[in-house]
Amino acid sequence: MDKPEEPPPADPGEPKASRLTTIVLIVSLVLVVLVAGVLGTVAVLMTQNPDAPILGGVPPQRLAVPIHFAPVKETKPAPCPGEPAVLDEEQRTCYLLEDGVTVGAVQQIEPVREKDGQYSVRIAIASAFKDRLVELIDELVPEQRQVAIVLAPEQAEQPKIVLAAPIVTQAMDGDSMSIAGYTKEEADALVTSLLGAPSQSPGSATTAPSTGPST
Repeated sequence: MDKPEEPPPADPGEPKASRLTTIVLIVSLVLVVLVAGVLGTVAVLMTQNPDAPILGGVPPQRLAVPIHFAPVKETKPAPCPGEPAVLDEEQRTCYLLEDGVTVGAVQQIEPVREKDGQYSVRIAIASAFKDRLVELIDELVPEQRQVAIVLAPEQAEQPKIVLAAPIVTQAMDGDSMSIAGYTKEEADALVTSLLGAPSQSPGSATTAPSTGPST
């Protein structure tokens, strides 16, 4: 009696190829998941941090000490015991202030030489704070009121200091404002103070020069 034909043996290479394909597919899937995870994280971080630089842009500079902008309600000669006032650097004037806007980051603060030989201080505001400051400044233009520029430490035990109190003469229609009417030394000292470092010579930083949009 003839023996029944046995099926031909399976190609031993096929299972290996199948396993290899499976491994490749798994690795590819893991890579896709990892790449998708990275893209998702970047998107979330960019959404949560609108001031982050995009494609090589210059990031905002976080200030060592926040700057507070507030309308001046009244000024009095110092001292002012019992008054909720903020003093200037020389502690000669008390400033009674209204509610204002605190700025924690800027694009740049720099002295600028004007055509008449005087100097101004240009403050370019980070986008996160710009809209609120523009609204505040615009409200002060019609009556040309003073706005106090206050160094405002976050620690409650550290006193606030009025660095300048310019008269607002123009609306803020850009991303920066300029405080005009300084000598070079006064402008340099104000820039140093605004950036959070102690200035050597405050000069007349708390007088009332004019302020307006940067040109």
